[in-house]
Amino acid sequence: MADMADAEGVKVLKAKHPNAKVVCYINSTAEVKAVSDVCCTSSNAVKIIKNIKEDEIIFLPDKNLGEHVQKQVPEKNVILWDGFCITHKKVRVEELLAARKIHEDIVIAAHPECEKSVRENADFLGSTGEIIDYVTNHSGKKFLIVTEEGVLHQIKFKNPDKLLYVPGGGMTCVNMKMTRLEDVYNSLLNMECDIKIDESIRQKAYNSLAMMHELGR
Repeated sequence: MADMADAEGVKVLKAKHPNAKVVCYINSTAEVKAVSDVCCTSSNAVKIIKNIKEDEIIFLPDKNLGEHVQKQVPEKNVILWDGFCITHKKVRVEELLAARKIHEDIVIAAHPECEKSVRENADFLGSTGEIIDYVTNHSGKKFLIVTEEGVLHQIKFKNPDKLLYVPGGGMTCVNMKMTRLEDVYNSLLNMECDIKIDESIRQKAYNSLAMMHELGR
């Protein structure tokens, strides 16, 4: 997803909407963060956009998350970038409907990065942390978890008596799985794999992250 937005493209869009504030999702590059006004996560995006004084917002790169935010903040004019998460985009609403036919009492919790048809047929929409809390506090016993399946470990740990399902083909993010536990261990052990960022980009990107904490309070 991060590679679907570039700093030059953001600058062009900003030139077309000079009064807009740019909100970039955390899944973006340092270069994109550097040309954005504020960064956000899926759990604080709505709060941040509500707290921005300007009425016009450029939201990127995830269009589906942007649509979800736009629906909850109708007073803002949200201009959406045409990006997406490859893992969430592949889920089809037919998979949700099929799950309901098999398990009439199943509860569906989905991430807002999913397509609109999926979002509209879910019982709950939220970030991974919010999904964990939702399942934990819900009285139901069967749940279809429509997000990257790495979250299942934490849900099972907190709810060993609940049955968890994922959409038919599974929801493993190949990009997230590129970094393995062994990679983290070796990096810390040998102090290798340095990430070097130009200082001017680092400072500007830091500013958008700092503003996220300010507006997300």
